Amino acid sequence: MRTGLRNSIDQVHSTESNLFPAIFYLVYFYKILIFITSIISKILIILRFLLSIIKTNQVITSMGKKILIINSKAPYPLHTGGEMRSYQMIKSLSQLYAYDDIDLLYLTDKENPETDNGLRPYCKNIYSFTSSKYESIRNTLLGLVFGNLPLQVYYFYSSEIRQWIDNNLHRYDTVFCNNIRTAEYVRKKENVIKIIDYVDAISMNYERAKQKSSGIWKILYSIDHKRCLNYETDILERFDKTMIISAIDGKYISSNSTHPKREIAVISNITDIPPYIKTNYHETAKSLVFVGSMYYESNITAVCYFVNEVFDKIKKEFPGLIFYIVGNRPDPKVVKLGEKEGIVVTGFVDDVSEYFTGPSIFVAPMLSGAGVQNKILQAMAAGCPVVTTTIGAEGIEGITEKEIVICDDARSMADNIIRMLNHDEERKTRAENARKYVLDNLSEDIILEKFKQIIQSSS
Repeated sequence: MRTGLRNSIDQVHSTESNLFPAIFYLVYFYKILIFITSIISKILIILRFLLSIIKTNQVITSMGKKILIINSKAPYPLHTGGEMRSYQMIKSLSQLYAYDDIDLLYLTDKENPETDNGLRPYCKNIYSFTSSKYESIRNTLLGLVFGNLPLQVYYFYSSEIRQWIDNNLHRYDTVFCNNIRTAEYVRKKENVIKIIDYVDAISMNYERAKQKSSGIWKILYSIDHKRCLNYETDILERFDKTMIISAIDGKYISSNSTHPKREIAVISNITDIPPYIKTNYHETAKSLVFVGSMYYESNITAVCYFVNEVFDKIKKEFPGLIFYIVGNRPDPKVVKLGEKEGIVVTGFVDDVSEYFTGPSIFVAPMLSGAGVQNKILQAMAAGCPVVTTTIGAEGIEGITEKEIVICDDARSMADNIIRMLNHDEERKTRAENARKYVLDNLSEDIILEKFKQIIQSSS
């Protein structure tokens, strides 16, 4: 009996001695498995994090890319729509490239220290070249007689810039031209990514301008319309990526190209949402306003048409009505309009905010021009009701008469403005709708994302 009991105890001890190591190793391997799983999990988390950074903040310079931006004018200070567009492009590129990899080159007739100060946060090297107006006019006349390129290409051409680019282009992977005026420096170059912002279809603008002009201007517009169209379509074939401010302008160029399927990407202007906004729609004294560069032919034609054909019709209903024409360097024709009762020509003003928030209605009676009218978008963003023409509203995609009023003849424009001046709530509703349109479609985040996709796809 004792022998049997002892044997049973020995078996138990033997089983325990075999079982404990097995359990120990099982627990040990289980802990190792958990540890490995934890490491793999952490690695996956890190990889996901790195991938998200690459997708959302891809920096082209991580591949050692350098970009040269070529401007036909100093893109700062910001006095015109062209300067604003160029500045926005430079600022947007600075969010895609490393600071050390962005260089800017531009032509000017007068050095301005403000230019470097305003652009230094975005560009490592800034190269400015000076050309006198005499040289520009001489180049244009020679081009008119002996050349076949657009006249403004000759006007903004510099042999010094050409030589600099020929000597230094090998340092860059990408060249960004701010319009057709600068394309000639690299149009026929190879082994570099070429991107151009047409901004507008200048050929379309000139086609319209020649219909409204006479004498020598009609002849010049006719000549340059053909030259610009040939040049714009040639660029479409030679450049790797092209962009423009509106779909209508892009379609005009591509439809006249031998390669109509080549896409011109539409990049609208970023419209800054101003800190100021119009709040009073019950003004005692009614007034109208136009804002723009008053040496620009399309703006001159617009205000002359409005004063001569529309303003008096409205003034019969509102004798105290004032029309403000706001903008730098007013042409003599515009200055003369200021002699008429109720017309105020301001010239350059430091702060235009009061002219977007004070007057009852912003008018943009455009009869020519191309692209998108920045002045209209600024008025919309500031909550000022807008009355314009089909040409004025052109390029603002998806805009309807819920946001702005569109009319193409003098009587209709006068009647619409009179009605709106008599109905404060209508002005307020349209203005609110217009401001919402800008917020929903033209904010910096929305435009930058489209721009980023184009630039990155070209690398």
